Amino acid sequence: MTSEATPIRESYEQLRDSVENTEARAAWLDHDRRLQLLRQTYNSLKDDPRYTEEHKANQMWETYQQQSAHIQAAGEKARELLEKEARGYEMIALPHPKGENLHSISTERLIAAQNEASRISRKLERLEKAKGPKNLKPPTAQILKDEYARGMEVGGVEGSAICKGVLMAADELGISEEQFLG
Repeated sequence: MTSEATPIRESYEQLRDSVENTEARAAWLDHDRRLQLLRQTYNSLKDDPRYTEEHKANQMWETYQQQSAHIQAAGEKARELLEKEARGYEMIALPHPKGENLHSISTERLIAAQNEASRISRKLERLEKAKGPKNLKPPTAQILKDEYARGMEVGGVEGSAICKGVLMAADELGISEEQFLG
């Protein structure tokens, strides 16, 4: 191993070990452990003079077939858990009216946010259908940005419903938060 490869391995292991989600870290460690065992099996067979090359290849293939689904499943589980956690952190990082929470809301607040999302969608449809030069109409991202800013200005429960409604409308339209909040 070259001296250049060591910092990369340390960084990989440090990143893996720094994961706070214990279930995700366990899945990631399981993936790495299984992958390492597969490599060790390959290397021990490769270096064993007792077997023919054909036998070694068959043994390697059999071991791969036995372990590949487990390795892949552990990797996918870790990835899914980490992506879910990242989405949660992204939601927490979004600007929100003071004292309000956009990611864990009551049924009543969710309905209010859905109503705001519908209102915003209708507004966008009306503007799209409006006659006049297209270059004078504000882009969808700008309208979403303005609505979000209005929610922040209004504040409280109503502002929270507006902000959450903007996020819901943007998701329905396939517009990322970065396009209007970034």
